[in-house]
Amino acid sequence: GAPVAIKIPFGESALVPGTMARFAREADLGRRVRHRNVVGVLDDGTTPGGLRYLVMDLAGGPPLRVMVDRAHALPTTWILGMIGQVAEGLHHLHGRGLVHRDLKPGNVLIEARPGGGARVRIVDLGNAIARDADAAGRATAAGQIFGTPEYVAPEQLRHGPIGPHTDLFALGLVLWELLAGVRPFDGDSLEIARHNAG
Repeated sequence: GAPVAIKIPFGESALVPGTMARFAREADLGRRVRHRNVVGVLDDGTTPGGLRYLVMDLAGGPPLRVMVDRAHALPTTWILGMIGQVAEGLHHLHGRGLVHRDLKPGNVLIEARPGGGARVRIVDLGNAIARDADAAGRATAAGQIFGTPEYVAPEQLRHGPIGPHTDLFALGLVLWELLAGVRPFDGDSLEIARHNAG
């Protein structure tokens, strides 16, 4: 069969409250995904020691974050091609009723393809949410921010309804960073998040 990746909590992360519930949610939502630009979940289970694990599509290549940090300027045509593939992956997720909620350069892998070119793989559905969840689930609960502060949408900070627009906001921030070489706002994570919220 095809090679796979196994994701399992390691060390102290396995003891963090909510880790097992996060794995269960990622397994449930990840099974809905079958697209060339998104890493889905093929199977899941529990070890004899009680740890959840996920069997996933194998994705290789560095995260986009590494490429951004290494390159002074990436070619515009390459950037647009990669962003187009991310948009295709998001379109698939949204069509399956999912919102990623943590799109960022670190969650986008760039795989080299035989014969040249590259393929984008969106990873980490651990913060994803199903749009068919109840209203309380669709809104970010007060006091909680799911996602990386530099890339969160205003509704994530204001505890408003989450939807495809949430991921598209993050995609716009990623595109800005790729084209400009810097994030739209300076400061620490919370300052940047406040700028994003307007």
